Amino acid sequence: IVRLYGEPEGRAKALEAMWRSLHPSFRGYFAKHLDDPDLETRRGALWGVGYYGLKSELDRVRRLFEDEDLRSDALFVYALAVPAEISRGRMKGLLARIERDAHGLSEIEEELVKTALDERLMLAGKEPVFTQQED
Repeated sequence: IVRLYGEPEGRAKALEAMWRSLHPSFRGYFAKHLDDPDLETRRGALWGVGYYGLKSELDRVRRLFEDEDLRSDALFVYALAVPAEISRGRMKGLLARIERDAHGLSEIEEELVKTALDERLMLAGKEPVFTQQED
């Protein structure tokens, strides 16, 4: 993955592989690519920020709420990383906070954020709130 990352044409795929792995050694790769000229590299960096919970980058993520190419990604990522207690009882309040921070959500965006919040719960070993898990 690191070798692929070193090649500009492979960087977006490498960043995706890094965030999907959740390996702690990749934590430092994402923030420096949030402003990359390549859209897919920016997208991979954004998802890394979310899955690694890089709270220091949340202002930059919020700015991407205004980017029509990355708004959906930014909303999902923000829901993964915004500071909050990770408990089932806090998720509806967190959804309301994200809606305020995003200056409103469409119906599709609300479902996306709910999915991200459920993902956050499941990553913490808790049951989802908004969707039912299939057995």
